[in-house]
Amino acid sequence: MKDLQSEYNLSYIFITHDLGVASELSDYFAVMYAGKIAEIGPAEDVLTNPMHPYTEKLLKTTPRLRSESTLEFIPGSPPDLIEQIPGCSFNPRCPYAFEKCRTKEPYMIRINSQHYAACWLRGDEK
Repeated sequence: MKDLQSEYNLSYIFITHDLGVASELSDYFAVMYAGKIAEIGPAEDVLTNPMHPYTEKLLKTTPRLRSESTLEFIPGSPPDLIEQIPGCSFNPRCPYAFEKCRTKEPYMIRINSQHYAACWLRGDEK
């Protein structure tokens, strides 16, 4: 796929739960939770400096070949998408959630020129 992309100057959208495959194929990453983008940016930025707690936790659940780190899990269960969750949809599972996370849905907050995260830990209302 990388050869075709380079040869024909292609862009493509690759949807997967496999972060290993996605990291090999993608230049730009969007991490979604409960049907919404939680974090978006250049793949290297998102994978090496996650700014949303879901991205951080998701990366810690991914096995690595040359790592001594212990795999973690994300506590709780994914939300029922039929029910409306007040605030950030990740707040019931987030280890950093505070009151604002439970009451007000975050918007995309700029981390740098191309990296954004929808998380109140990264900024506040303007």
